[in-house]
Amino acid sequence: MKNIEGSFLPYLMHKGNRVDVSRIAMFHDQRLTGVLSPDESTMCLLLQASKGKLARFTQKISAQNGKSNIKDFITFNVDKSKREMEVSVQPDGQISVKLDLNWKASVEEYPKDHLNGKTMIAQLNQLLSKEMTDLAKKTLKKMQNARCDGLGIARQLMAYHPETWKKQKENWGSYYQKVKFDPNIQVEIRKKGIIN
Repeated sequence: MKNIEGSFLPYLMHKGNRVDVSRIAMFHDQRLTGVLSPDESTMCLLLQASKGKLARFTQKISAQNGKSNIKDFITFNVDKSKREMEVSVQPDGQISVKLDLNWKASVEEYPKDHLNGKTMIAQLNQLLSKEMTDLAKKTLKKMQNARCDGLGIARQLMAYHPETWKKQKENWGSYYQKVKFDPNIQVEIRKKGIIN
């Protein structure tokens, strides 16, 4: 039976005396079709609802006078992730996927300021929610370009929209590239680690 979905494998890179496995290789129809960056790879796993022990991001916050320095970054870990995915088919056949993710995060490093004020935490939550939603959109677009259905949209169609699936199964890779994804990530900082 032909594999209708894309698949993933760790992408191994030789770096000096060690092997780096921080990237994911994407496949369609048993061919390598793309590679996700380390952040995109972490995002992909969170979108799949298969978070491992560590899901860490280092995010740029802002730059003063166009010059960035060490204090312009925040490192946080996604401690808990809850995902809801809804696949719907419009009357014209357009497939839409709504992805809502709620993350409980802990700050591991934020040298810029103390994280004691509620206003500072609220601003960071809003900023990180926007930045992570943008990263999710970029990751999903890359997966679509690679024709890698790593979230199992085809399986959802088979189970809940069989008539649509019958029309699209022969050329699913092309139809998958036209799926409209609407990701929304809400980040809530719950813990503060080493921040100074």
